[in-house]
Amino acid sequence: MVTDTFIQHTETVKKDTIKNTVTKEYLMHAKTKAAPKIFKKNPDPIKKDIDKHGESDIKKSTKSPAEVLPDIKTSSNIVKEETISKNPPLFNPKSPDHSIFNAILQKYVSISGKVNYKGLKLVSSMIDKYLFELASIENIEYLSYEDQLSFWINVYNAATLQLIVKHYPVKSIKDINKGQPWDIKFIMIENKIISLNDLENNILRKKYKDARVHFVLNCAAKSCPPLTNIAFTKDNLYTMMEDKTREFINSSENIILKDRIQISPIFEWYKSDFDNVFMFISTYSSIKPEKGTLIGYGNYNWSLNE
Repeated sequence: MVTDTFIQHTETVKKDTIKNTVTKEYLMHAKTKAAPKIFKKNPDPIKKDIDKHGESDIKKSTKSPAEVLPDIKTSSNIVKEETISKNPPLFNPKSPDHSIFNAILQKYVSISGKVNYKGLKLVSSMIDKYLFELASIENIEYLSYEDQLSFWINVYNAATLQLIVKHYPVKSIKDINKGQPWDIKFIMIENKIISLNDLENNILRKKYKDARVHFVLNCAAKSCPPLTNIAFTKDNLYTMMEDKTREFINSSENIILKDRIQISPIFEWYKSDFDNVFMFISTYSSIKPEKGTLIGYGNYNWSLNE
């Protein structure tokens, strides 16, 4: 007859065997080439771990993998522990500082979005300094989604101001580079020099796929959605994107009635981003047009937004 003591002993041996086997498998997996891919695809758990334990606690840990096994839930946790301790430069838990840009916007951009380029030209070095600081940030993809999107929106708007200021006085942004200012490669980010077109089309539109971004990017023209005089941050991103989209759609740049729709060419240029232009307009317009109403597009005023 098998005694209770023998059964209990057998179960303990089984548990120890499973624990040792799992430990070895996790250690082997963490050393494979596939490990960094797990970290790259799923950076968010890192931030959660730091919020829970504190970055310093993770770095100072002297426990072996076997000792911390009870706390390990997925293989990505092992990857992040090794990455944080062995290669800190690849990790950016801190949000970018947009305070310089916010101060510039507060002083030289009105609530309605008009820009004092004459005054801004006198302190153009401040814009240069801000963009230089952003250029030094590495591995932007490891920031939170909100930090990333805020980062790129601010880069675009600051770079546009910088471009105008360097050529000011001009009557229109299209007076620069023979009407193609968006093709000039002058924005340094992560050791790459990109253009405004690169930033908008290959990063913002392609990666984030949020049509509301068109109403927070400023192209320095009167018909462009007004430049906000507050810098974007992870905390105000969604509120400001929503507010600026609604404000622009209900502005004088668009005529939206129950039986008539004449809207900004922005909706025509980037039609594919809106999926259904009519539904998008109806969502944000204070006047709800009738279904089947034909959509027309107005003119665009490229005069400088000053």
